[in-house]
Amino acid sequence: MYKLLNNKNKMDVHLKDCQAWKDEKLEMSTTNNESAKLFDDVIHQYVTWVENDQNGGIEGTLKLLRESDPNFAMSNVLSIGLELMGTGRTVRLDTEFRTQVENLSKNKNLNERENLHCKAVVQFANDEYYKACDTWEEILVNYPNDILALKFAHDAYFYLGNSTMIRDSVGRVLPHYKLSNDFYGYLRGMYAFGLEEMNLYDLALKYATEALTLNPTDCWATHAKAHCFEMNGQTNQGINFMKSTENDWSKGAMLACHNYWHWALYHVEKGEYDLALGIYDQQVSQRVSSGAALDIVDAASLLQRFEFQGVNVEDRWEQIYDICRPHIDDHIMVFNDSHFLMSYLSTNKGKDEPTKKIFMKSVNDFIKNSEATTNYNIFSDLGVNLFQGLIAYKEKRFDDATEFIYPVKNNIQKIGGSHAQRDVFNQLLLMSCIQSKKKENINLGLSLIHERKLVKEDSPLTDRMMSKWLACHTTLD
Repeated sequence: MYKLLNNKNKMDVHLKDCQAWKDEKLEMSTTNNESAKLFDDVIHQYVTWVENDQNGGIEGTLKLLRESDPNFAMSNVLSIGLELMGTGRTVRLDTEFRTQVENLSKNKNLNERENLHCKAVVQFANDEYYKACDTWEEILVNYPNDILALKFAHDAYFYLGNSTMIRDSVGRVLPHYKLSNDFYGYLRGMYAFGLEEMNLYDLALKYATEALTLNPTDCWATHAKAHCFEMNGQTNQGINFMKSTENDWSKGAMLACHNYWHWALYHVEKGEYDLALGIYDQQVSQRVSSGAALDIVDAASLLQRFEFQGVNVEDRWEQIYDICRPHIDDHIMVFNDSHFLMSYLSTNKGKDEPTKKIFMKSVNDFIKNSEATTNYNIFSDLGVNLFQGLIAYKEKRFDDATEFIYPVKNNIQKIGGSHAQRDVFNQLLLMSCIQSKKKENINLGLSLIHERKLVKEDSPLTDRMMSKWLACHTTLD
């Protein structure tokens, strides 16, 4: 076996050839040792978030992998699965991609595990997200060391906002991983994020700290720890943590933008808008040109939060609009689409071109012409209300915005993302209530502020919302 220089700790990681995969009871239908090693190389990059620059990162390594054995089924599963997890391509709009997915179902002479992998990717590609997760879990029951099934499931549960399974899918297999396994520490970071999303912050910090002790560049464990500080209102601790470890977590370029987003959130919370804008301008806006969906939504989310606080973001929306506009018909996730819509509603370009009308027609056509898949249900049950609420808010129809958004508030986790990411919609509802004219909406706003304050007592942002509410509504009959 050849060695890959592992950037995380300057240690050698041994990549598995065909016999090594077989020894782990994860036999695959290729006899090409180079393919087996390249497959392992991509998985290491995917799990650790640190790319192998010698091979051109994940994209370059995937290219080498496809060239080494074009008929290697798991190579195609990995390549297509990563495209799907990037949430930037859909078989509905991309005929080449649809053909690639359809060809997965035509593979023959595969073993049971490989067939299940093909099945799961096809299900996910066809918007059957829960069915795909069930299939990945079926793999993990019999092959708990199948890290690809685990990582695909972990990402999918995140897109579904399924906090319980973000945690428990990892928890089920964690005891099977020993310290000698390359991914031992990284699974602790994944588990930490699941614990955090279940509001188990102390336990999440314990696992995240363990993960970072083993692998200081584990930027997913960094991200889990950043979430804990955010949700606990420990903004100073969060700022100090991100600043002191920046040289470690910024090595994970695929997640760096998101971790800078977390850093900026702490400053928004404290009302330190110049510092937050500095992070946006120096890091987030520079990275959003990647076109990665996660980077796009981070940028849009930050700009929207600035505007909620009365900060003039000047022409910063223009860059985001240009990146989002080609995705107007995607409808892969309500979470993504809602952030795209923020940009459509916030620029002169979006106003000159009736982008909101084009977007809403596209959404309605998607719902009308789709089968009753997971994604269809989320768009029809939650998405339309959320989109209409955003439009109403931007048009200063605050009572309408409240009445669109409040009915979906308690189910909004189903659109995906984390609690911290979805808080932009909690803020949207609150800012709508604060600026409403109807007494019932005004009273609702006060109730929501109380609710928020009790969950996160040390929150200057919530205190500013209360001050704004009092300034707008000093007396009620």
